[in-house]
Amino acid sequence: MEKPYIVFAQALADSQMLHISKAAIFDELERDPRLCRKMIAGMAMRLHQLMTDVESYSLHSGKQRIIGYLLREHDDTGEAAESNELAVRLPTSKGVVASRLNFTQEHFSRILHELSDSGLIIVEGRTIRIPDVARLRACD
Repeated sequence: MEKPYIVFAQALADSQMLHISKAAIFDELERDPRLCRKMIAGMAMRLHQLMTDVESYSLHSGKQRIIGYLLREHDDTGEAAESNELAVRLPTSKGVVASRLNFTQEHFSRILHELSDSGLIIVEGRTIRIPDVARLRACD
């Protein structure tokens, strides 16, 4: 677009960055239409995710957002549905997860504590055990 990119990114783990020139990308896009379709699909998926986030921030309480996040993390693992008990390992620090859900770390911790006091979850560092998935889902 010939203008500066307006967002900031920070790696959450050791990473390597690869720079691919704009000219190389444009050349490949002209050569391979499948790459165009894959890039459009990737952007569409990201846009859908962002719209879901905005909807969640606007329409759901903090408790609902955390429950939804935990259940999505469970669904993304593909863990067998036979067991009604499961453990979700946060992929990064609680502070980063809180930020992702549009919370301060303190507010995030307070809601986790409330869910824990209600017996809906058990917090063990970055692992959150859910003794009864159906019960947690009913609170969402």
